[in-house]
Amino acid sequence: MNLRQMEVFRAVMLTGGASGAAELLHVSQPAISKVLAQCRRQLGFALFLRVKGRLVPTPEAQALHVEIE
Repeated sequence: MNLRQMEVFRAVMLTGGASGAAELLHVSQPAISKVLAQCRRQLGFALFLRVKGRLVPTPEAQALHVEIE
């Protein structure tokens, strides 16, 4: 992961969603989704699952969040 991907990932974890992360980082929600998709392709696994329209962190995402913090 590059620095921007970590920044976006951390913002999503802190705010609980792509919209909140977009607001926090002053970018559009589609920009956040694009970075998360890049992360998924690069890492080979999903960091978030979409459940009832919300992003729910996977166990891998929770472990990564501890490392990033």
